[in-house]
Amino acid sequence: MFCAAYPFSLFRSDSASTTSAYFVLRDFISPCAQQMERASHTLRAQLDQDLTTRGMVRCAITEGLGTLWVLPHVAQFSRTHPATLIDLRCSMELADVLRMEADVAVQLEKPDRLDVKAVRLGRMHIYPFASRRYIETYGVPKNRDEIKHHRLVHQQGPQVQEGIVQRAVGMPNIDALVALRTNASIAHYRAVELGMGIGGLATYLVALGTDLIPVDVGIRHQVDIWMAYHPDVRSVPRVATFIDWLRTLFDPKRYPWFGDQFIHPREFAAANHHSQLTGRFFDLPVLDPVGKAQAG
Repeated sequence: MFCAAYPFSLFRSDSASTTSAYFVLRDFISPCAQQMERASHTLRAQLDQDLTTRGMVRCAITEGLGTLWVLPHVAQFSRTHPATLIDLRCSMELADVLRMEADVAVQLEKPDRLDVKAVRLGRMHIYPFASRRYIETYGVPKNRDEIKHHRLVHQQGPQVQEGIVQRAVGMPNIDALVALRTNASIAHYRAVELGMGIGGLATYLVALGTDLIPVDVGIRHQVDIWMAYHPDVRSVPRVATFIDWLRTLFDPKRYPWFGDQFIHPREFAAANHHSQLTGRFFDLPVLDPVGKAQAG
């Protein structure tokens, strides 16, 4: 296949250096790849116009948000759009939407490429939590200094900022406190739930009905939630519909725990308890005793 950007042969008879050849090849491939990607989206938009026929949307998302927050809502989306297959890839690894690894990505790092469409969805607030089992065994710290005498569950991996816990407790090395270190959000959550230690978790979990208890020691953290997609992918009606729907899941007016302002998780717990007496709370899925989300 010939690329219109460079309508000439790369193979020359002169003795160009390896370095020069690399840059010629790189400059050749880049615009050609962009043309092919654009052509692919154009073709897909032409072929995938009817939302009543079978089609797919690929969404890459961080493990915790994908499993605990988005997945329960996808159940309702699927009932409304039964012909759309959702390929939900829950991983802390970043997906390259420009190379079509996913149609849309939800991530905790702001996309740094200008040719990616980046939308700030909201803010995730992180707060220390412990289980009742842990508190009954080890007690609850009352300030940052007392944290140094407790056990911690520590998440370390892609899209997790390094050194947050160390700075929060004022220790350059926390290995002596860590009961479990994991790269997975769900394992991190389950370890805290099982009483292995105190861990920083997203406050939206309280709104889902968890029994975990906030630990008030003056520590909290926040991270922005970003959506990224190829600018041409909105030409595909099925993907555009999913993108617009996905944005609603982080509307701070409906789901205030994703707003810029921190709201203490006890306020969510109180509202959730009230909803059990008066009706539904924010139309949310709920967590069963082992932490799996169910549609309410």
